[in-house]
Amino acid sequence: MKVLIIGDASSIFVKQYIEYVLLDGTNQVVLLQENPLFEGYREFYESNNVQIEPLWNKKNSFIKKIPVIRSILGAKLWCSYIKKKYKHFDLIHVHGVNRSRGNIGKYLRNICDKLLVSVWGDEIFRNSPETMKKHKVYYSCADRITMATKVMVDRFNSVYNNEFAAKVSMNKFAIGLFDKIDVVKKEFTREQICEEFGIKHPEKTLVFVGHNGREAQRHTELTKELLNLPQELKDNIILIYTMTYGVRDNAYIEEMEAAAKQTGCEYVILRDFMNEETSAKLRSICDIMLHAQLTDGFSASIQESLYSGSIIINGSWLPYNELPDYKECVVEYDDITQIGQVLQTVLENQELYKSKFKANRDILRQISSLEITTEKWKSTIELCMNA
Repeated sequence: MKVLIIGDASSIFVKQYIEYVLLDGTNQVVLLQENPLFEGYREFYESNNVQIEPLWNKKNSFIKKIPVIRSILGAKLWCSYIKKKYKHFDLIHVHGVNRSRGNIGKYLRNICDKLLVSVWGDEIFRNSPETMKKHKVYYSCADRITMATKVMVDRFNSVYNNEFAAKVSMNKFAIGLFDKIDVVKKEFTREQICEEFGIKHPEKTLVFVGHNGREAQRHTELTKELLNLPQELKDNIILIYTMTYGVRDNAYIEEMEAAAKQTGCEYVILRDFMNEETSAKLRSICDIMLHAQLTDGFSASIQESLYSGSIIINGSWLPYNELPDYKECVVEYDDITQIGQVLQTVLENQELYKSKFKANRDILRQISSLEITTEKWKSTIELCMNA
């Protein structure tokens, strides 16, 4: 097949989808590049004959900085260029729906046999129903629509009154990091990995505050709840802030760091881009993760942390129903003000909790392994092409 991928070319999910689902020697893959591309990803795409097409070229770059117009006229001009160059695609797959990507799918619908649209968690949980309804035209054009979880499907169908229910499939993205975590744990010691990340005391318990740099992780709120931990516990933990993507600005990090200093705990802020190997290393040393997002679509970061053996302290408003016996897989709390006490209990009984959650690895393998998710994607594509 000749396939066009519309999405964030620097997303690990897009990269792994192409790697595991499409690169089987039978497909020609063309990939939209919206923003500057991480060099390691560029090398991967180029070495695997993935044709990269920058969104902004001499045909449309003059409107790049004009809001709204760039996602309408900019998309239309790019599509005109793509139509002339490629003529036809068997499949166009949109990953993550916004105005620009949605418009591209709509404008190119007449040169592809099938249009597949994958809705990501942000579009479901962080958009109002009114905003979601503005995207209705994009789903009307689609032959198949995918989402990762039942909670996402239920909300989507509710907003659109089941209008698109017959088109919907549940597809998780492959968690390719599972295998890399296994390799990392065999090839590197905790001490080696901690040294690489500038963590000076690997013998201490590493408590991760969230798993990315977005404000939705509520870093500062979580950190302030640790002020009243007993000093002997503070002396034996290191707070880890993974601010490698999604950071609004430096002011946010400064506010978060000020709160971290006040706790009296040692802390490390990670800011450099992480490739898959460094991400796997990071997951492998996470002892405890504090998670307080208000919404989440069972993110890969959470799944990877559970797989690696981390103790996840998770808000009860975020039940991951995809996990069998979910309540046996995490430590729950009901309100962020309880974080300090819950963390103290976990720290004082850490080995007990580690033992309790040993089964998480096998559970995650059964629902999100590379083998299972890849076969499901191939089946969904086949269903889409034969519809």
